[in-house]
Amino acid sequence: MRLQQIIQPKLLNAQYERQTIGRLIEEVRCANSLQVGTGSLSSFTAAGPTNAQAGNALRIYTSTNTSQYIYYFHDLATATVQRVPFQSTSPVIIASAVTNDTIFMMEDFAGNALTNSQNDAVMSLLLQFYVASAWQGVSDSAQVHTKVTRRNIL
Repeated sequence: MRLQQIIQPKLLNAQYERQTIGRLIEEVRCANSLQVGTGSLSSFTAAGPTNAQAGNALRIYTSTNTSQYIYYFHDLATATVQRVPFQSTSPVIIASAVTNDTIFMMEDFAGNALTNSQNDAVMSLLLQFYVASAWQGVSDSAQVHTKVTRRNIL
């Protein structure tokens, strides 16, 4: 019985992680362009042309119209990653108990962090979770690290 109580949170974490990043991965694959930077619900600042292309926020442009995008950001105050859909101002929490702030990074094909925007960049996602258990004194941590590139690189 105790072994099941210890293993159960790990299985639930794995399922939660797959659900959390599945939609994000598909949106990045279908994107026209990506922009990484720092932001909150009310603001976004893209990483500068000579700065590391990393931050807590990601804009996914699905067309060449730069006023239409899907927006992901990490809210440090609530330890959540939130998604703001097209033409909406209401965020949806997609991950909670996220402990790292820099969750998005643009890399080259070899995994080196970029310091400028490139059309063929690979988006790296790193989410680190802290998960408390219902079992007294037991908690768990989990990490999801994945890399995704757009399908329609021109």
